Amino acid sequence: MSTEHHTANDNGTSADTRVTAEHAQLAELRRQRLAVAEARAKRNADREFADALAREQRALAEEIALADAEAEHGPIDVKIGVVETDLGIVILKRAHANFYKRFQDQGRFKTADVEKLVRPSVVYPDADAFDRILDELPATLVACGNKLAALAGQRAEDLTGK
Repeated sequence: MSTEHHTANDNGTSADTRVTAEHAQLAELRRQRLAVAEARAKRNADREFADALAREQRALAEEIALADAEAEHGPIDVKIGVVETDLGIVILKRAHANFYKRFQDQGRFKTADVEKLVRPSVVYPDADAFDRILDELPATLVACGNKLAALAGQRAEDLTGK
């Protein structure tokens, strides 16, 4: 009988040890998961701060560029136009009348034709930054063309053929 009692103690002790080990493993897994979640939250907070800082820097640069463009070329929606994109604004000066007429006389417009109209009119950003915007957001070119059409006195829909 004492053997049965001893075996029961061993089984009970083994079961207790196993349960204790499983609790320890569970606690360790929770600790590790919490550490990973905290690290991710810190990265997100750091990224959000960096994004906010970049947005403010871009907003300041854009305000300065707008003020400079207005001083040099004239008022917004009269002499200059602004196209807003997710990557920043594009400031355009009104195309020279003869240049715009030559463009318009082509009838149907290809992307290359619109680009020939738009590029000389870009006041801000610089050419490299404008290229990056077009690479990421290619429809910006048409929006710029439409803005130039509006500055020339046409309805914006005219350029897209709508």
